[in-house]
Amino acid sequence: MARCEVQVVLDPANTYRALEPLRGIVRVDAQESTPSKAVIVELRWRVRGRGNPGSQVIDTRTLHNGPIEGAHEFPFEFPLPNGPVSVAGQLMKIEWNAEARVDVEWAVDPKASATFALLPNSHAGEPYNHGSNVPQLGADSNQTGEFKFGPVGWIMAGFGMTALLFVIQAIRSRDWGALMVSGVCLGIMTTGMILGWRIPRRLAERRLGKVRVDVEPLSPRPGQEVRIRLRATPRPGTRIGEVHAILSGEERVARGTGKNRRTTEHALHKSTTCLLPLGSALVPGSESLWETTIRIPSDALPSFWETDNQITWTLALRMDVPGSLDWTDTVRLGVVPGPDGIPCATAFHTRPQDAAVFREATAAGSMSFQIPAGF
Repeated sequence: MARCEVQVVLDPANTYRALEPLRGIVRVDAQESTPSKAVIVELRWRVRGRGNPGSQVIDTRTLHNGPIEGAHEFPFEFPLPNGPVSVAGQLMKIEWNAEARVDVEWAVDPKASATFALLPNSHAGEPYNHGSNVPQLGADSNQTGEFKFGPVGWIMAGFGMTALLFVIQAIRSRDWGALMVSGVCLGIMTTGMILGWRIPRRLAERRLGKVRVDVEPLSPRPGQEVRIRLRATPRPGTRIGEVHAILSGEERVARGTGKNRRTTEHALHKSTTCLLPLGSALVPGSESLWETTIRIPSDALPSFWETDNQITWTLALRMDVPGSLDWTDTVRLGVVPGPDGIPCATAFHTRPQDAAVFREATAAGSMSFQIPAGF
């Protein structure tokens, strides 16, 4: 294979903010004719750190088709999306890069990349992108179709597995009476395993009535207050103790696969706030209201969801019901970056030689950020 060198140079005039253009040049120097199929540049984000690496290609440009020989400069331009912004936490780092490669037939593709930090745009009008796996925001009790075990569900699952072992043993010993009893127990335990995640909340709501959870905004910024309101109609004779909201921020990364998969967590924030009863909050038979506000930390990292790397913010709500199971719920928040910058963002500094490349290209009249016709 002929020698072929690739270099990516970003425009030093870029500010690398969301929804603004990213401009650059791909320099290819092929000393001999290279049997390439194309020159391609990709815009992507990557996750590095203590978890499994993750990445997503956002956009791709083909700058040239066919063989290439000699030195060439191919300008490119990408519109930067609204997130995820670059962040450097304790367990993970999100970084952006423009990666160029020469697609060579039957050989390893020469490639190069330039890394930069994507900053937030204070005037962004588009929804923020939290990553590749974005769950539904809001309270679990307000969502449908989500399957999640609670403590009761796991207990029922344990009993179900025990019943299954008895069924297998009864079949082997041909004890049909034991098989019938074990089969009935297995059916009951399986049903409990499926519905167990709802049992604690439903038992509590038999005395409280249906609890309506209102949290706004669900996509707060650092330093912004989040308003929490709980509404219920307790039955006569129901006593209600303290009502708490626990705000938690956490980094969570996973390393390995299967049995070797290990999860590491790092707490970013945890605070507890008591919801105050308002109006007729303790009058059974009438609608009760509990309300408070909780402030997102001013240095909060934005929420991020990827298969093995996550930055999560949740509100754990708990209502103490003496003489019964406590009512609990979890609210998932999607914290977006503040307008003034990102704490712990990875800085990108333009190298002097990059600026010189752009000055030379501009002076020679060869600098254009439109893809040339014919490529």
